[in-house]
Amino acid sequence: MWFRPEQKELPEFGAVGDIVRCHRVEIKGSPFGMQCISSKRTNSSIVCFSGCPDSPIEATWSSSPDPGITDRDREMVAELRLWASTSEAIELERSGTLSLALSSLPGGECSFCLLCQVIQVHELLNMNPPRAVIRVWDGTKPSRPITRMFESATGLRNSTGTFAPSDWMADVVVYDVNAKCAAALKAGDLIRLPKLHMRRAAGSADEDPGTCPVELSMRTFYCPTNGPNLREVTAADCPDLVERIQAVVHDRQQEMRSMQSSRTGTPAR
Repeated sequence: MWFRPEQKELPEFGAVGDIVRCHRVEIKGSPFGMQCISSKRTNSSIVCFSGCPDSPIEATWSSSPDPGITDRDREMVAELRLWASTSEAIELERSGTLSLALSSLPGGECSFCLLCQVIQVHELLNMNPPRAVIRVWDGTKPSRPITRMFESATGLRNSTGTFAPSDWMADVVVYDVNAKCAAALKAGDLIRLPKLHMRRAAGSADEDPGTCPVELSMRTFYCPTNGPNLREVTAADCPDLVERIQAVVHDRQQEMRSMQSSRTGTPAR
């Protein structure tokens, strides 16, 4: 974490995979684990290097006029570039293609892409920054408890006239230009949420980081471009999502028919 009185004093990175050298940093414990903190108070030095394997090993940004790059620094940059070039996690983060279902959310924090169906949109465009809460589901039951941002929508019907299970719903907070895009969504729309960020929910600092409640959000600065990234997709774009949703809807329709049959004494069809 870098703290400076002015934004222009913060390090500048070109892409995921870039390399940073920090001198005179503080290591502190926190509810989220160990943190490395660079501040003006400690006169911490920062030097950035490109993560591209073919780039010269020279500073792309430095907090001081003379970064004092040593031979050992150059060796470590070369080693880190080699590691990044073979790291699947880095490549997925660079391309923004790490796709997860709600049923496979990992422990800890992460960023991922989610294909889902809209259940309800709650607009808060008069706030600063503008935001909206999109209630969604993807045909799977979330593997982590996800914080609800507004009143429960238990029994809320989607556009097909069937019910999404209440405990399979997830609230996603979107900001800025994405919030304005969300305002145009309607129940039943299929959407793609790139660079969705998952973090532990407020007030859960003392809980197990692998099982504690989480919050889902998408800010513009988490996204590959600065424009709106939330977008609608068609059924042809996400056949697996449509198949999962249809299977759940079919099973719930069968359950409802069976319940009705048991009440009326007529066989279910």
